[in-house]
Amino acid sequence: MKKILVVMLALVMVVALLLTACSGGTKGGDTKEGDTKEGDTTSSNADEELMVGIGKVNSNFNTYAAYGDDTYGMMQVYDTLTIKNAKGEVVPSVASWEVSEDGTVYTFTIRDDVKFSNGKAFTTDDAVFNLEQAIASSYINWTMVGVEAVEKVDDKQFTVTLAAPDVIFLEKLTWVYLVNKEAYEAAGDQYGLTVENIVGSGPYTLSEWIPGEKAVFVANEDYWQGAPSIKKATFQTMSDDNAAVISLQTGEIGLLIKDVPSVSLPTLEGDKNITVTSFSSYVFMDVLMNAGDGIFADKTVRQAVAYGVDRDKMLTVGTEGLGYKVDYPSGPDYIANPQLEDFFYEYDPAKAAQMITDAGLAGQTVTIRTMDTPPWPKLATALQDDLNKMGFNAKVEQLDYTAYSEQVWGNADFEIAIGRFWSGTKDTGEVLSMMLSTAPGTLANFGNYENPDIEPFLAEGSSTTDLERRKEVYTEAIKIFREDVPLIPLYYTNGSRAYTSKLTIDENLVQYDRLFYYSWK
Repeated sequence: MKKILVVMLALVMVVALLLTACSGGTKGGDTKEGDTKEGDTTSSNADEELMVGIGKVNSNFNTYAAYGDDTYGMMQVYDTLTIKNAKGEVVPSVASWEVSEDGTVYTFTIRDDVKFSNGKAFTTDDAVFNLEQAIASSYINWTMVGVEAVEKVDDKQFTVTLAAPDVIFLEKLTWVYLVNKEAYEAAGDQYGLTVENIVGSGPYTLSEWIPGEKAVFVANEDYWQGAPSIKKATFQTMSDDNAAVISLQTGEIGLLIKDVPSVSLPTLEGDKNITVTSFSSYVFMDVLMNAGDGIFADKTVRQAVAYGVDRDKMLTVGTEGLGYKVDYPSGPDYIANPQLEDFFYEYDPAKAAQMITDAGLAGQTVTIRTMDTPPWPKLATALQDDLNKMGFNAKVEQLDYTAYSEQVWGNADFEIAIGRFWSGTKDTGEVLSMMLSTAPGTLANFGNYENPDIEPFLAEGSSTTDLERRKEVYTEAIKIFREDVPLIPLYYTNGSRAYTSKLTIDENLVQYDRLFYYSWK
């Protein structure tokens, strides 16, 4: 009898050890340099396909001919030179670096174990080629502002020379997705438009793609950071927020790569089968005014609008009150934010109406241009109400993404518009410079605002590493911004992602939207 008990106990211990081993794989994000990890392939869900809901699936995988929502797909198939880790620090990805004492010359050394999906090794020729493409690209040349030269040193190293120190240069490189030089040149202007010619070195390859509708990603088992835990994932367009939330609740999708609608947050947070992770956002919403042409070229008219827009109402309409109202373009937790409080115009509709009357614009027809996706139309309607109270005859024109991008962001063909700026970093200098400067590469000065007095402050803030000095010069820039009011700051959205509780990830990595960081439990 004793022998039987001993055998049974031994069997129990063996089973327990086996179960422990099977559940002990590395979680997504438990990583070292560059957040590298070995994929957990021992989970019972290891072969399960992950269905992902996204605002819009890529229309293009050419990293130098597209941006915005297209980056969600790009970051699955391409690598970057640098990357941000779970602590928000910029660390090496496919290259490490050294910086000269004056902060203007970066010497990069590439890894020797990185290969593209076509079997070719990643070389310094590829690195130099990609940075040259970034400089020439109207979509991401903002990452290369101030770059004077990119030069190959040898097979392992290349240098980047800046005109002046740039404290966020390395972080901006996290947005330069690296293509294979040979494949890119062979495809020409057709690169990124077919599955066959998309060649990256990232954790996934694209196996199937219907532009704007569906994209299927398959794990790159030879990835230099280790094979991904999620072996197959399908992105599908879900433009209807309510439908996306329902799909998550019913299990039709396992991950939603877009901010959860504020009204749905309490429901999802209370669902034991769903995990919701929130984070400070990169998305700044504002009211754009064309400071270069038309009635809003008059600073007094812009100031009147600043008094007349109910920004608390806009926050409620746009985020159900769950965003962060701001008085100038910078997020609440952004680096070098001087944290100026109650700095914008106090809501005073009567004063606004009087100023519009004094300007002789009572009854003037103005057109508000806006995108046609939530919450933009509601924000436009709220703005229309405020403008009408000021004495304008305001109308709303809804545009799809392509038309809006061309007319508003591309050609400044608007009077007043609902606007959005999606920053690449959480640094006050980037946001202020991109939106208020006329320097080359400042892509977000959509209203053609120009004031030479603000430029020295923006330039010094970008070049000095002294945090307190940066805050001081940005305070001076923000004072000029308030006086000139080229746009009405509304709010930063509450960033969030929702996913099935069968997935695990370091919550600090959720905001980066890389499937590689997720694992099945």
